[in-house]
Amino acid sequence: MDLKTRHALIRQMAVGYQKASKKTRSEMLSHIILATGYHRWHASWLLLHPPIAPKRKLKRVGVSKYQVIVSPLTKLWGFSNFASGKRLVGMIPSYVETLVRDKELFLTEKQIELLFSVSAATIERIIKSERKKVFGRGKTTTKPGTLLKHHIPIHIFTKWNERTPGFGEIDLVAHCGPTAKGDFAYTLDFIDLDTNWNECVAIMGKGQYATHEALKTIRRRLPFSLLGIDSDNGEEFINWHLYRWCKTEEINFSRGREYHKNDQAHVEEKNWSVVRRYTCYKRYDTAEQVALLNKLYEQLRLYFNFFQATLKLERKVRINGKVRKVYPKAKTPYQRVLEHKDIPEGNKQALKEQYQTLNPAKLLREIQEITDQLLAD
Repeated sequence: MDLKTRHALIRQMAVGYQKASKKTRSEMLSHIILATGYHRWHASWLLLHPPIAPKRKLKRVGVSKYQVIVSPLTKLWGFSNFASGKRLVGMIPSYVETLVRDKELFLTEKQIELLFSVSAATIERIIKSERKKVFGRGKTTTKPGTLLKHHIPIHIFTKWNERTPGFGEIDLVAHCGPTAKGDFAYTLDFIDLDTNWNECVAIMGKGQYATHEALKTIRRRLPFSLLGIDSDNGEEFINWHLYRWCKTEEINFSRGREYHKNDQAHVEEKNWSVVRRYTCYKRYDTAEQVALLNKLYEQLRLYFNFFQATLKLERKVRINGKVRKVYPKAKTPYQRVLEHKDIPEGNKQALKEQYQTLNPAKLLREIQEITDQLLAD
């Protein structure tokens, strides 16, 4: 029996003990000694001077100044595709600007001021209850290409400048469903390592020609020059067709190490957050479904590149034997492109004009409509 329980028992029996006869007191005292293990004299003294019950502390509940932005912040969180607080902080200014402009959201000056000043930790506290309300592994189809393996250098031994836009990772995502038999669709996924600009193109099969054409489509869409690509060791990439094209176009072509999947960690993450999240693990094997996938990616590229902020590791600091990762403020790929001095002003101006025509809420609705069509097939 702990001290709190002993004191509760003493308080409960103290009233009767003080009014009882000498014989009754002796019997009560014997029960107390047996239950608590106290010395007879100490138990008698406690029954005559019972310990005071601790006062219950009243929890003061104040009204948070952020109460007025709970509803609009929850809407913004939904429009951001349920981004984390650290990422959502970087998206709020652009979301407020476009949604208020297109009358998707109506805010007072006070609400706008609080939304612009709210911290990532406060956002997490506000959306904590909403997060609880909201929420297989696929097959691998990568076959090693051996003919050119020794001609294409491994990425970690090449002179890549990951602080310059244009150097990115590529990968193919298979839409084979539960079986890899027959022909089915693939998605060529590209992620730029400096700006986090993401592009996806769907193709039927993973032939050399189809993969090459998809890569050229991605190159045309990029707001900067394609300077280098890093792939896995699949035969769809390690072939003479792509190798010669990269040599002719002066594109740095490297590959990851065999059985080291983390060498393409950036694009592997996008394989889930961009591709699988919207297409799931269903099988797509018709021309109509490939066209629908490309229609989806046309909307996703606008939504993710213009309105989805991402975090980039700035440095690692060792403090008392522990490694701490330091991240700057989350930014969208569009913001990183505008801030980069190596990207031509003409490209930036074209992006600014395109940005003025976009609305994240409208894009998200269109993405959902296409996704529903895909999953309904």
